[in-house]
Amino acid sequence: FSASWCGPCHAFTAQLAKLYNEVKADGKKFEIVFLSSDNDAEAFQQHFQQMPWLALPFDERTTFEKLKEAFDAHSIPSLFLFDSSGKFLTDDGRSCVYSGAASYPWGLF
Repeated sequence: FSASWCGPCHAFTAQLAKLYNEVKADGKKFEIVFLSSDNDAEAFQQHFQQMPWLALPFDERTTFEKLKEAFDAHSIPSLFLFDSSGKFLTDDGRSCVYSGAASYPWGLF
């Protein structure tokens, strides 16, 4: 979860993109889906252009709200990690990112 108007989100997105590219370059399985807290589609698109991963389309607001509530994602940036079967692992993905790509999969899998 992130938004274009959130300063900390921009800093975290840059670090996450670096980690994402490093993990992918090592041939490891890793994917991200961006969920936008932006107020309009144009802001979403501008922010999403910085990201090498997937995104929930901005017009899927009902799905966004359901996911936000399901994961209690009321602060941004937030990063939730799941394994390849969809099993929830942690709501503290930010700490994992800060530990770096060399630590992937961060002892979670």
